[in-house]
Amino acid sequence: MKKRNLGQVLTILFISGMMTTAGTLAWFQTVRNAEISFKSASVYSASSDLIINFKSSLNTFTSNVKDTNDNSITLGGSLKVTDISGDGINLYKPIWSATNDIAQEIQDVPTTGAAGVTNGYYIDFTVTLERLASVGEGVKVYLGAGSGIFPKNPLVTKDVEIVKATRLAVINYDDYDSETGNPELVFLHAPVAESNPTYLIPGTGAYGTTTHAFATGVTLKTNAFITAPTIAASEVAYPAIADLMTETSEDVTFRVWVEGTDVDTKNENILGAFAIVLNLYSVAE
Repeated sequence: MKKRNLGQVLTILFISGMMTTAGTLAWFQTVRNAEISFKSASVYSASSDLIINFKSSLNTFTSNVKDTNDNSITLGGSLKVTDISGDGINLYKPIWSATNDIAQEIQDVPTTGAAGVTNGYYIDFTVTLERLASVGEGVKVYLGAGSGIFPKNPLVTKDVEIVKATRLAVINYDDYDSETGNPELVFLHAPVAESNPTYLIPGTGAYGTTTHAFATGVTLKTNAFITAPTIAASEVAYPAIADLMTETSEDVTFRVWVEGTDVDTKNENILGAFAIVLNLYSVAE
């Protein structure tokens, strides 16, 4: 087996934090107008046979620069998000009453559409991972050691605490569920272990005057990312985000949001800031 460490491939830095929502359970309890400032995302590959290209985003970035000399992408812009809930494929937002303590309805948060449709909700972008066909050797691509969601400033309490409420979904749009028609949710990651992870789904449970249910037993992977020398060892931690053993390219989407049902989504953490670091590496048989 052979490993190619691609180095630090994707870094996203959010430099300001949350100002949002009221309600019961874990949702924020102030004026619902959350804001996170997105500074930049740098995407680059040190592998001679793996090319990374920006494909699309449901957000609006003010800059998108591709440097062919070092095979890098730099994204930048200021975006707003709020606390929402879901599994990354389906996302929802309660519409609160005037008293801010009951939900009048559960609104679907868009997961398709033109750039800008998710501004105000969450961060979303898709990259194309391409293996040079001339090389001929198939690889699988993983998130390696050092990947995750981190406080922008580890000395700032709000930054440290808001990280605990975040979620990262990795989605592959080249594979679809035959029953639901949804793209493949490769995995869902939380920075810290959750004793009873939940997320919001429409259903028959009671929450104020609306009907919905909270799903329990959600599979959240919270173990650390690793960089391993073989496919088998890599799969122990997390599944491959792209399978380029036979295909020459695949599109991979990353989504990050603040989970409203998380116990750490609370007023004390409003204005917290966090960074996302995604280190990619490939392994060939």
